[in-house]
Amino acid sequence: MDAGKRQLAVLYELLIHDGSGLDYAYLCSHFDVCAKTIRKDIHTINDSMRSNGIHISYRKGTGYKLKASMQDVLDELKQQFEYRFIDSNDIETKLDTRVNAILFYFFEKDRYVKLDELSEYLNLNQRTVSSLLKEVHKVLDGYRIKLAVKPHYGMRLEGRETDIRYCFTDTVCFYSQDNASSDLFEDSLSLLSLGSHEKERVTNICLEYVNLSGCPLSQISIRKLIVLIMITHKRIMHNHPVEFTDEQREILDSYSLHLNIPWLIRQLNDLYELHEDITEVYLLKLFIITNLDYAEQKYKDALPVQIQTCLYEYQDAVDLLLRQYGIMSDRNQRIFEECLYPVIARMAIRSKFSIVENNPNSYLRKAVNNSPLSVSIGLLCYHELQSISESSYGTSIFIELCLAVYSCIRRTRNISKMNRLAIFTPADRASGVSLKRRILDRYSNVIQQIDIVTTADLIKKDLSEYNYLIMFEKEQPLGLHSDIPQMQVDYFFNEHDVQEFYEQVANPSRIYKNAFGVLHASDYNLSFKCNKLQEVLDYINSSTEDHLVKKQLEQFRMTSHLISNSTLNLIFFTKKKSSAFSRLLVMNHYMDYGGLKYNRIFIHVLAVDSDMIKLKTSEKVTRNLTMIEDTADTVLVKPFIDFYDYYILLQKTRLT
Repeated sequence: MDAGKRQLAVLYELLIHDGSGLDYAYLCSHFDVCAKTIRKDIHTINDSMRSNGIHISYRKGTGYKLKASMQDVLDELKQQFEYRFIDSNDIETKLDTRVNAILFYFFEKDRYVKLDELSEYLNLNQRTVSSLLKEVHKVLDGYRIKLAVKPHYGMRLEGRETDIRYCFTDTVCFYSQDNASSDLFEDSLSLLSLGSHEKERVTNICLEYVNLSGCPLSQISIRKLIVLIMITHKRIMHNHPVEFTDEQREILDSYSLHLNIPWLIRQLNDLYELHEDITEVYLLKLFIITNLDYAEQKYKDALPVQIQTCLYEYQDAVDLLLRQYGIMSDRNQRIFEECLYPVIARMAIRSKFSIVENNPNSYLRKAVNNSPLSVSIGLLCYHELQSISESSYGTSIFIELCLAVYSCIRRTRNISKMNRLAIFTPADRASGVSLKRRILDRYSNVIQQIDIVTTADLIKKDLSEYNYLIMFEKEQPLGLHSDIPQMQVDYFFNEHDVQEFYEQVANPSRIYKNAFGVLHASDYNLSFKCNKLQEVLDYINSSTEDHLVKKQLEQFRMTSHLISNSTLNLIFFTKKKSSAFSRLLVMNHYMDYGGLKYNRIFIHVLAVDSDMIKLKTSEKVTRNLTMIEDTADTVLVKPFIDFYDYYILLQKTRLT
């Protein structure tokens, strides 16, 4: 950790310890530096924070304490840290790391653990550990695992063995993904007494298995399979077998496609005591069929009848929902089925076996935050399926669902008017060939045909069939008898020509569909005061008479994936163009959800009406508006512009 990050981290450590002292030994050990470096860091921090009335003092026997002229100053500083640093990589001692360390410890010890033991292990005071345990409870609740407390004994994990296995598989993978060091995966395995040699052997076996069986498993799934196998062995050694109901065994036995599981078991027997007749085989088979790519027809056909029945029910529900909101029609049914079917299939399998995965791949988690419209549609589908099955699928499958929706939207091709162009050359035809190629290299997607014409052609040829006449000279060509629009370009088609061609030919050729209502000055509320999200939802409810929008408001559930760049995106759908509207609310203070801060709220009620081009345009507009940091200032320069036109004006790019 460099000096600047370390100093921020030192300041943060003092903040979270709520006035209790931290001695040299703790700080030196925690940051792996000498006492001289700590003293220098403290001196630097004091110099930079003195003007804010904040000072770090030292007392022998107590250690370093953070003091301020007023408590409000410390509270504000803590809020700034939580907002600006804790959810990024600016400070490497993150909350997630500590929470995962506690989870690892419970898993490794497999017994009752007392609070003072955890405190000593983490080198933190008991008050801080108690605060961290609240976050641990949240993680475990997502997997239906309890942190059972027994007086005089301590705490231990209790829950279904399958849930425990999945929880710790996700935790290991999450821990390694969300930290920069490539060694952290091995570090996390070592915390569980799982060696790198063992990891290498299992990795080679899994890769060979995928190669021989042909199972379409993603890299993320293979990585989880490796960890699951190692954890399975450890749990067997501690006498924690998995259990399956008779119905679940029947489903797994009836999976018709040969997955070559016996081969995998035989290879693992070189490392572990596994046998084909034990329930652990079922767990491996369950994991594999849950993570297959069901875009391939043979895997669709292999699903047991119990799963297929559930799958068809899910499909019908999603289809009806998306049609109800005008997102889907018969014309785009195929696209949605191709993209959504694989995810829905995995959801159906997870439902039958009550499988939850809550730590998705970090890259996918970040990617989905950049498409608030896809998240909004994904939420509708996810909660609909949740209500049918009365079970939770976890964050991972939710993100998969949102990204599948995004794929559906982006597969739609914007409609363009295909132009016919004529290039007039004052010399011979050869001089126009290179220009033709340069234009096609840039704008072939809006051009149907380009012909090269000379003066002789102009005399005898009708040019009314062409949309534009491209010329090297400004002077009117001799023999031209048409009112065809003309455009002068340089022989080398320079950057100015490229931009002019885009503005005059390419962009007007796009058929955009605006799903946004027109904004008025009153739509910008830059001092909206509220203390909870429900007040914002009530505000939206009072702004519309559309019963469909009101229904969505009643069913609305908050998720952190709707928050990006300090902006909460609230997107709803209407079938009526007249009901579409947009609002921009700027709060006078930051609001918090799931550790994320926001002080702006974009409200969009979109009129889509089964128009995928309109939906694609809306996705692009809302995504880019979310990423703009100075929206409030910029948009007020022209207060009567709608968000769609504002985006076009700001980006000056095509939407394909």
